[in-house]
Amino acid sequence: MSAALTFDRSARTAADLKTFWNADPLAAAKWLATLKNAAAAAVPELDAVTRVLAGHTSDSFKASALRELASQTPRLFELVADYGALQAARTTTVGWSATEQDPWPEAPAFTGTLSLVDGKPTLETTRGSFTLELGSPNWRDEPETAFLGRTVTIKGFPSGDGKALSIEQFGPGSSPDFTSGRILVDHALGKAFIAPNGDVPLGPEAWVAAGLTPPPDAPPNPTPPPKAEITDPAFVKLLLGDAGKGLADYSPAGVILPGKVVLKHGVPVYEHKPRSFYILGRFQHPDVQALPHGKVLHQIETGYFHATDAVAPARLTVADELRPGGKNPNPPGDDTIGGAIAAANGEGRRTFFYVQLLQPDAVVDGADLHNDRRMGVSWIGRASDVGLHGPATTKATTLKDVAMSLPAAAPEEQSFAPNAQPRTRPGK
Repeated sequence: MSAALTFDRSARTAADLKTFWNADPLAAAKWLATLKNAAAAAVPELDAVTRVLAGHTSDSFKASALRELASQTPRLFELVADYGALQAARTTTVGWSATEQDPWPEAPAFTGTLSLVDGKPTLETTRGSFTLELGSPNWRDEPETAFLGRTVTIKGFPSGDGKALSIEQFGPGSSPDFTSGRILVDHALGKAFIAPNGDVPLGPEAWVAAGLTPPPDAPPNPTPPPKAEITDPAFVKLLLGDAGKGLADYSPAGVILPGKVVLKHGVPVYEHKPRSFYILGRFQHPDVQALPHGKVLHQIETGYFHATDAVAPARLTVADELRPGGKNPNPPGDDTIGGAIAAANGEGRRTFFYVQLLQPDAVVDGADLHNDRRMGVSWIGRASDVGLHGPATTKATTLKDVAMSLPAAAPEEQSFAPNAQPRTRPGK
């Protein structure tokens, strides 16, 4: 049994953390570094740990440095004992309320297997199971269920009783190195952004065009949610679209991008150029046309209400639950957009597609690409919006509370990309 799994099954006393550290200082330090994301103020002991982990040195050198740090910082192990109760957790920024001191509040990461328990999306981890609550309401419904049965990582806050988890970001795989949210664009500046809780208001005509009832008007948010500028020029160019060629921009499509946001001079930026990433959408017309070279053309819809040409391998079959008019798999009484409304409208269920954006002048043999967006698809998820999120609960308010819930071990699956499949269940 790994030292991390032993720690997850322990009472998490200071002695248990010290035993974990002595057996595997790198794993223990990474757990503490994740815990640091919950802190409402600087914790010198944790800052020292993250500095060692950030060094450009070998793992063996880091392990040696961490053992030396522990010998000089006995208070380090009190984080899960008395000291933890004295340090407030970052509950004031749950829901992505940024501050000048913390312009990109990254929540601690919980990794486990996503399952459905009594009709509720649940994360099964080596530290227990957590019923999921949607802390970021602009996602709508339960989009994470596209990854049911897979290893996922949830960035969020546990409830005070340790039984639930409020989602701020989520992504597939066991690494926290991803960024999820909605794409926002500013054509006047020629810039694109990603905002974990960012959305743009839709006019009533957009809702009516989609067959939905417009929601009541709400006052504008006086405190805009945090957003990170996407800085890779080629990626930004694709996200801005090309009006001259009939291509819409990608605002406010829901995406999960590989790579984390970093702070540059106090400003959050997303510097990566993802070759492929996940985008939220639904099928409008599957199997529109068979194409040469074992491919097929689908028409999907990506956020919000933009018809999208999707070129995929013909072997990538469309599950019945995702086809327009498919049987609603939700529990009785689910009247959310992804539940009874989608079924009544004969729409396909939302899911995540793993995609690569096509260039505006891309040519695909045998296909007439004419829709608002164009992409290649190499993976299709399960149905989103399945089950119901748990009701909002009181969040943990101290580092000790968070430390008692945060898992240190993870399932074997590691990849953000969809080619890896789960091989073990947590704690087995």
